[in-house]
Amino acid sequence: MHTLAGALLLFGFGSFGLQFFDVQLDALSWMDQWGIEIGWGLRAGLIIFGALTLLWAQRLADARDAESAEREGD
Repeated sequence: MHTLAGALLLFGFGSFGLQFFDVQLDALSWMDQWGIEIGWGLRAGLIIFGALTLLWAQRLADARDAESAEREGD
């Protein structure tokens, strides 16, 4: 899950930064076909979704660690 979140953040920030240099990642070049505003929104969505996924994955990992520590304490 951390890998997915990291990839989303990387693509989001990478696409966001490269857009200022008029360069696009080939995998994400479809974003601007509906207009530049939609493209910016999709880039922001990638970043937000990646950050939320990362936070969610971290909470799951923390819960698993707490549960296993609780079992070891019994």
